Amino acid sequence: MATEKELAYYVANSALEPINGDYLYSERVNPVFTKDGDNVKVKVAVKFINNQSKVTLLQKRQGFDNECFNEN
Repeated sequence: MATEKELAYYVANSALEPINGDYLYSERVNPVFTKDGDNVKVKVAVKFINNQSKVTLLQKRQGFDNECFNEN
């Protein structure tokens, strides 16, 4: 599950476009993290459920995020 810090980062920097609709976050599916120099590359599918129709929406995402997924 994404932390509040991760969600705030993506919203503030417009890294992800908002989903228009009444969707509920369900889960991340098969996240793959790979190191690329000082950055971490992330490939993941995110599953949402439409609250009205109960249809599942699966969105694929990828990108770099050194701030939210750093190695501690």
